[in-house]
Amino acid sequence: MNRRQRHAGGKRSSPNPMSGPMSVQQTFADAVRHHQAGRLAEAEQRYRQVLAVDPRHADSLHLLGVATFQDGRFDLAIDLIGQALAIQPDYPEALCNLGNALTSLSRLDEAAASYRRALDLTPNYLEALVNLGNVLESLGKPDEAIDCYRRTLALRPDLPEAHNNLGVALYGQGRVDEAIASYQRTLAISPDFVMALNNLAAAQLARGEPAEALNAVKRSLRVQESDDAKSLLVACLSRARDVTGDGGLRPLMVRALSESWGRPDELSRVSIGLVRLDPEIAGCVRRAVEAWPQPLPGQTLFGGRGLAAAAADPLLIALLDAAPIGDVDMERFLTLARRALLEAAGDATGSVEGIGFHAALARQCFINEYVFAVAADEIRAAGALRDSQIGRA
Repeated sequence: MNRRQRHAGGKRSSPNPMSGPMSVQQTFADAVRHHQAGRLAEAEQRYRQVLAVDPRHADSLHLLGVATFQDGRFDLAIDLIGQALAIQPDYPEALCNLGNALTSLSRLDEAAASYRRALDLTPNYLEALVNLGNVLESLGKPDEAIDCYRRTLALRPDLPEAHNNLGVALYGQGRVDEAIASYQRTLAISPDFVMALNNLAAAQLARGEPAEALNAVKRSLRVQESDDAKSLLVACLSRARDVTGDGGLRPLMVRALSESWGRPDELSRVSIGLVRLDPEIAGCVRRAVEAWPQPLPGQTLFGGRGLAAAAADPLLIALLDAAPIGDVDMERFLTLARRALLEAAGDATGSVEGIGFHAALARQCFINEYVFAVAADEIRAAGALRDSQIGRA
């Protein structure tokens, strides 16, 4: 929350005539219009025109400082706002904006002092209260920060930023239930507040509620695909007990695996659970487990559509590409599938159906450092296939 532009109106400085057709007051008003429209360069030019005629125009010094702050020139902003305060010490807006600039340079003790001076002049100054709370939280003074946020909310109960920041301070003290209540109040006011959604998810995870946290993360991702939300999704899924009823998770999990939203092994268990919901793939796994360790012909292992189902499942392909498979039943299916596909590849009349699954399974073998069981005749068959391809080349 940052009120960087105040309705100064030029009341603190007595305008002097400009050398050109516009007066100081008119030029200042023009500067403010440009500033409010986000045209910082034009605003800065006009503030400087005013100051060329009236160097003690406190509002122009202040708002020129705000413009340079917004442009990332923090040291210059501090200097300009400081000049305004030297002329007009009882200027709460300038004190607050000085605090903002000092905060950007991590000069937190000075920033806190500036916010306090602003509040001495205007005790109900909401921006200064919230920003002071943020600085105090960063300084490791959560009790004082909480007091600032509660004072803010007493004045403006509908201010979502204050509810969220209060939650952060409470969470930092280990008061997880109170923090969750604050985040929920934030979202009741502003349902798409991404930071509050992520904070709520983190707190619910800390309270051992991964399913509830997952709901908050999915809401957050629908609003904005932030890195925090992506990491939280992986954390939720790694702790989730059962997500098989959540059909909307599959596309997110494919992306999480293929785009490296977290460690792939954290997604392996829940991904396998979703993959095995496909009845064709589940049938393949069941037949492999029942036959193990005996090999099965491809038609027996895959049944009517098992290979097509495996090749068409983006989650299975992404999982094979990203993480070692640690599930024993799935490992047995993949081991027998590798053998069956090798036999089919060595048959000149064999189908190339499921080539994507072939390739993903080969990459899985590389990822898991070839730990799947390999029989001697399979090694010979692979060598013969390799030699035949070299001969064709």
